[in-house]
Order: sequence, then C-alpha cells, then structure tokens
Amino acid sequence: TELDKLDEFCGQKGITQKIMLRIAPGIKAHTHKYIQTGGVDSKFGFGIYKGMAVEAVKKTLEKKNLELIGLHAHIGSQIFNIEVYEKLIDVMLDFMSNLNKDFGINLAQLNIGGGLGIKYTVEDDPATIEDLSRTVYQSVKKYSQKYGVKLEKIYLEPGRSIVGNAGVTLYEVGNIKEIPEVKNFISIDGGMSDNIRPMLYQAKYNAFIASRASYIGKVEDGDIASNAGTIFSENDPDVPDKKKYTIVGKHCESGDVIIEDIVMPGIKAGDLLLVSSTGAYCYSMSSNYNSQPRSAVVAVEDGKSWLWVQRQSYEDLIIKDRKLYE
Repeated sequence: TELDKLDEFCGQKGITQKIMLRIAPGIKAHTHKYIQTGGVDSKFGFGIYKGMAVEAVKKTLEKKNLELIGLHAHIGSQIFNIEVYEKLIDVMLDFMSNLNKDFGINLAQLNIGGGLGIKYTVEDDPATIEDLSRTVYQSVKKYSQKYGVKLEKIYLEPGRSIVGNAGVTLYEVGNIKEIPEVKNFISIDGGMSDNIRPMLYQAKYNAFIASRASYIGKVEDGDIASNAGTIFSENDPDVPDKKKYTIVGKHCESGDVIIEDIVMPGIKAGDLLLVSSTGAYCYSMSSNYNSQPRSAVVAVEDGKSWLWVQRQSYEDLIIKDRKLYE
C-alpha cells in the first residue's frame, strides 16, 4: 500500500514524516459527478463507511517512520451550497473525536479541502470567500465543543476561487457557418486542447467580442463573468445582426464545443472572442491533441503586460521524438 511504501522510503532516509490521512466522509456535494470527491464510492481517500478509515489509522500508528497529526477531506469542486461544509466538519470532528478516544491519540489538525465555486455565467450564484469563512468558523466552533476536539490548525484550499475569474482566453474567429433554420457555428482557433472542461463536465462559459469596444461597453461594472455573452438577447433592438451561435473549436471532434447557443452581435471572421473565467483548470489541463501547440500566457496588471508562458512551436511538439529507422 501507499502507507507501506511511504514508511519504507522514510526509513531509508532516516526520517519520521508527519502526515495527514485523506478520508472519504461519505458526503456528496451538489456538483458534477466527475468533480465529486468525497462520496462512499469515491476513488479518493479511506472511507469512513465499512471501517476503511479506522483500519488506515490503525496501520499508520503502527508505522515506525510515520507520525499521524491530522485528517484531510475533499468533497468536490465548483460548490455553491456551502452548508455542505458544515456537514463535512460535523462528520470529520465526530470521527476525529472517536479516533482520539479509541487509540489514545491527539489529532488536532483538520484540512477540509477546497471546492468553493465561482461565477461562470449569469445564472451562477456562488458564495463568497467571506461566506465560506464564516460557515467554517461557526461550524468548527460548534462541533469542536460538541465532540471535545481541540483543533490547533484548520486548513482550507481556495484554489479555483482565487484564480478562476482572474483568467480569460482570447480566440480569433475563423469561419462562420450558418445552416438556415438549423444551427449557426462560430469556429475559433482553439478549443478542447486549451479548454477541455465543456467536453468533460458540460461546463458553461460566457463570451463577447473583445475587438470591438462598443460591445464591451455593455458589460456593467467590469464584471465579465456576470455580464458577458448573455448581455445580448435576440430581441435587443440596439444590437444589429445578432444571432444565436454555437462556438466550436478546431479539433476533429463533434464534441469540441466551447459554448452552446449564445447570442452574438454581428460577429465576423477576424474578430477577437474573449471567453471569461478560464483561470482555473484550463491551461493546466491543456494538451497537444491534434498536434496543437499550447497557447501563450500573458500576465496583465495595472495597465502593463508581460509574457508569462511562451507559445509552443511545432518544433517543441517533436523535440522529444526519435528516429525509428536510420
């Protein structure tokens, strides 16, 4: 097992390693099933259900080179209903209390993972970091008293909620295909190789034409995630040539769709299309599928910009290739 391997490795290095055990608390967050990570059927962690977590704790305590200092759990990602964190803290502190009593130990650190959602579209209504902090504080206070657990440290992993809305992706519009009374397509010079989330999770995004300031002006308060894309309607008399489109990528997959059914005004080839809220799980999940080089990343702050990650070249794609025959 991983515990055996870790103990053996630490023994070889002559160290005692402090660790936390990841626990599957049996809680399903209200999010896409592919980003639920804390249920009884999860591949992650030792489940409380059926006693797997207790056995893992027992085994850890028997290891010479491992010191168990706390527990960790993570129930999912893009979570809007933060009441689920109270349930998580309740379950984890109850379990921790029983471990302390049954094994005569003093676990005093708890990591409750991350998962706080962000706003991708106008329909999304995520809680704020302040809301989550308040819920966590009140829950820890309530259940630590209830179960008699004195926590020294509690950890939270904000992740997406920090970087998600900080990033946007710029595409150049290529061909526009209109099938009368059926469907209209906007083709872009990217797609699933730089953003696989719509294909994996049916993730929703907003977009608008970044190369025409008159349309950007309709975005209120600079809140791109809240206003882009759906700020236009097919009945808006102030916006000419508006139509409903599906924004598709350049890859040879019918599922290579970035946004389904979005109203765009007078879009044409060569326009720059901005897709908002791509700061999390886009570049990190990007690939070279269809031999596509990864995009560049540019950092922008206070009116200044600089190249953060250089765009890949086709030479970069084959640099590791070797000849099969002389």
